[in-house]
Amino acid sequence: MRASALFEHVFQEYEKTTPKPVDTPPAAALMRTASGSFLDTLAQITLPGESIGVTYARAIQEQLEYTLTVVPRTSDGANSHHIEQVQLWADSVYVIPPFLTSAGVLQNNKTLLTEAYMQVSTAFHLLVLWKHILLGGNDQDHGFWSTGNGWAAAGALRVLSAIACPQYAEMGYIRICLQDLDSYLFHNYANDSSTFLDVSSTVLLTSTVYRLALIGPVYKHLPLAEKCREALSANGQYSPASTTSSAYSSYAVPSPTSQLVSAGLLHFSPQMWLEPVVDSYDWYLQGGSSPEGQAFVVEMYAPWRDWVEAGAVNV
Repeated sequence: MRASALFEHVFQEYEKTTPKPVDTPPAAALMRTASGSFLDTLAQITLPGESIGVTYARAIQEQLEYTLTVVPRTSDGANSHHIEQVQLWADSVYVIPPFLTSAGVLQNNKTLLTEAYMQVSTAFHLLVLWKHILLGGNDQDHGFWSTGNGWAAAGALRVLSAIACPQYAEMGYIRICLQDLDSYLFHNYANDSSTFLDVSSTVLLTSTVYRLALIGPVYKHLPLAEKCREALSANGQYSPASTTSSAYSSYAVPSPTSQLVSAGLLHFSPQMWLEPVVDSYDWYLQGGSSPEGQAFVVEMYAPWRDWVEAGAVNV
């Protein structure tokens, strides 16, 4: 199948299975529909055919109206992560501002670009360093969850890559000095060395340093980013990570479809699963495998490759 045909097939399946904003259940997170709407903007740009373009234009507009007029906000104007209550999550920075940015670029709408910047800057002001969850009910988490910091930094850089606003140079970067200096990995909570080491967040946070070097350009964290990348790629005797998750026993670590196995890599299982990682269902616990972590590996490799091809500047 040609790449363009495969791409169109993926979006057709997405369109059939993804609910529109008006179908969002009351307790759902805004991230769920906004993340899909980013794909809508990509589909409208890349897929041929007038009818397809009209379909995605409508989906984009519905999501914009929902995000801008229905979703509750803080008094400072930051979008809530949830619909039924005002609650801020660091994770949302990866999804909502980039969607607003992509829609703004697509429509040549400076108001949307300004809104995207405001969403990042307001969340940064309220959550800095990037606390995980503030406001709302009893599920608040005032800790500096490393993966949440990764989501936020990567989301800010997705906005920066589109609008090249220099203020982001100090807003989106990750304070990489909070890592464990013996292993060059981040603890699950960045400022709490009693929590377990988490490779998943380390990969995502490291990716932001390479991306920022390409578009910032900000180079001061590159030496430590290289230490992180080298630690992630280190040779060694793999041993399965212990898990603190009660949910872990209820699911099996997936096996790859290929026969590729790690060749003595310290942080990859024989089936090339990244470890140790935070549990996918409970951010307080250490898990056995993480689909997000697997994606973060690609997200780190891509800007690192581009940085190397650009001459590996300033290292």
